[in-house]
Amino acid sequence: MNKILYIFLTLSILSVGCSKEDDPIQLTQETPSDLDQNLYGIWKNTNENTEYITSGPFIGEEFYQEKYYHSFTSNGQWNSWTIQTFVNPNHNSYGDTSTLEELTGVWWSQDNYIFFVENVWEYSISGNTLTLTESEQYSSTWTKQ
Repeated sequence: MNKILYIFLTLSILSVGCSKEDDPIQLTQETPSDLDQNLYGIWKNTNENTEYITSGPFIGEEFYQEKYYHSFTSNGQWNSWTIQTFVNPNHNSYGDTSTLEELTGVWWSQDNYIFFVENVWEYSISGNTLTLTESEQYSSTWTKQ
């Protein structure tokens, strides 16, 4: 009788630990809460850089233009890149476009400041215009694409 009671207790303890009611493990990816949703998307710098030819028969003519972009995502990643287009019809690369200076990293925001690993920018958004200010001497304006 003791053996039957012992077997019964052992089985009841084991059945409690092997219940099918245990939920399977579910993996979730949390979205950082310290990101300004107004920054999400692709922004194009309104200041396009134009380089001019400095020597040869076409001195002073436009050589290429550069357009600058930033992208801020909801998972705290940023990306920036430059698109360079040759605009001088006298140059053998006329019309060619290439992507330069592709950078990426982590960002977060707080109190109208964007924090990157290496620097901090103050920002303001008005409609589709983003103004980034690094210092009193330098700021840039970006348009949402």
